[in-house]
Amino acid sequence: MAKPNKRWPPNVGVNNGRVRYRKKVPPDVQQTYGKRLYVEYIDLDENASYDQAFEAVKPAKARYEALVKSLRNSSPDAFTENELEALASDLLKRAKLERGDLALHNIGPAFIKQYELDGIEESLGRKLNSDDLKLIFFPELTQPVDRAEDLQQALGITKGGLFDGLVKAKPTIQELARFRADEAATTVRSRQPKTLSWWWNDYLEFRGLTDPNDRDTKRLQRYWDRFLLHVGDHVITPGSQTLIDDALEDLVQERLREVKPSTVKRQLSEVLAALTRMAKKQRPRWPAFVLPETPAYEAEEKEPLTADDQIMLVQHCLAEKSGWVSAVHLLELQGGMMCEEISKLKPEDMFLDNNYPYIVVRKGKTVARPRIVPVVLGLRIIKKLLPEAIQSLQVSDPSATPRNHLVKLFEGKYKNHHLRHTIRVNATAHSVSSLHLETIAGWSGNGINKHTLQYGSAGLADSSAVIKATFEASLQIHQHLMHLDTTEVDRANVVQLKR
Repeated sequence: MAKPNKRWPPNVGVNNGRVRYRKKVPPDVQQTYGKRLYVEYIDLDENASYDQAFEAVKPAKARYEALVKSLRNSSPDAFTENELEALASDLLKRAKLERGDLALHNIGPAFIKQYELDGIEESLGRKLNSDDLKLIFFPELTQPVDRAEDLQQALGITKGGLFDGLVKAKPTIQELARFRADEAATTVRSRQPKTLSWWWNDYLEFRGLTDPNDRDTKRLQRYWDRFLLHVGDHVITPGSQTLIDDALEDLVQERLREVKPSTVKRQLSEVLAALTRMAKKQRPRWPAFVLPETPAYEAEEKEPLTADDQIMLVQHCLAEKSGWVSAVHLLELQGGMMCEEISKLKPEDMFLDNNYPYIVVRKGKTVARPRIVPVVLGLRIIKKLLPEAIQSLQVSDPSATPRNHLVKLFEGKYKNHHLRHTIRVNATAHSVSSLHLETIAGWSGNGINKHTLQYGSAGLADSSAVIKATFEASLQIHQHLMHLDTTEVDRANVVQLKR
């Protein structure tokens, strides 16, 4: 049983073990509604948290607010698409129906028994169809037609008369809600109206981002939620195109006051991809959504570490002066690895006991980043501290601790990303081919990654000429640092650099 002092959201509580939303109907519409209270039971465990209850009760709250509004105003012009959906949903709730329940494929013996319709097919002399069920569950659907005919008759309008087709009875919001409820109940689920959030979740599923606790998914969800604040979650209609374009422009202008144009583009790329996927599935198809215009911006080039600073950092790491962060910095320097990439390493990605030790990066920030990173420096430190480093990086911002360490060590001169640019400068300085550099660090243009990853996944490094050549290239890239790691100099299986 729920604790007596448990805190619930407003108008939410427990009755006989069931969570319910209960709110007083305003006095001015109580008589029209016929009840003093609006009550709806929520499909939620009574031990749910406050946040879970707050989210679960949102649809009930929307239905209540739309209902009260409809009791005060029957003009459809005063209601949004979302409010119409809420009213239709309320009607389905009252009829104890779910969306699609009255679809033709659902009508069968179990359905007839569930809704106590035994004998009705015998009386009709045929099988039940959706039109029959509309009359049973929504008898009011005939009222708009009858009322229109009565109105025409009262006004003296006859078929083919002067005013025929000009004067028509405008339906009320209640009548439209009944039609919408009927449509939802009798339509298969795949054809039902979908909200923006539905399309976003569909996109995440398409991308394989189905774990809400995954760091990447959480990051993308934050970007989407920020966009949703500007446009509002609503059922998609043809008019949504303009709303979405306006919201994107507003969001871009807001973010440009806070971050760089490159950050705006990066954060909205997945949002635009989801919206464009939605646009392709509309009938008729919508045009793709594009990022609103942003000012020209030249990205700031990250300064590489000087040779002396590289030596200082490697000595610091080999002495284990920063604990597990030492392993992180050694991998950042040798493979341009990002902290998030290191955090996702699995035991099957590490081949540190091979003749040519290396690590497989299977999932990177971009398509080009999956790669193989030879370990030519600090193998002992990496083997010892990498498991602890991976565990310690399982936080919302994995780059924070290593970044803070670099800032402190070099008095704010460098951060994590500077190490990724350092390997590029080292490779250029030591005349290493761009192909080898791309294979190790994973920049765009790499054409060998899939090939080398096949060797990595099969554990064939000892017999792979590609792995050997990549390892030798890494030795060349870091030749100015190799003398610092005395434990590796005497290894018989380390290739000697050509002088």
